[in-house]
Amino acid sequence: MNIYDTKQIHCSNCDAPIGEVAYDAEIISPRCGICVELLPKHADKLPSINDLPNDEPLTILSV
Repeated sequence: MNIYDTKQIHCSNCDAPIGEVAYDAEIISPRCGICVELLPKHADKLPSINDLPNDEPLTILSV
């Protein structure tokens, strides 16, 4: 494979160059590292007992 067997791909959102792929490859909606959202926008934290407000009484039952 030489440089003539590749084509340059661009981001579908911002049109930034991403890289080169084989000329006959089919890439659907490529995105650059800035446009792709790897982390979710919502809080990724599980609720725990420490998240409770201090004004609520907490009863722990022991057996």
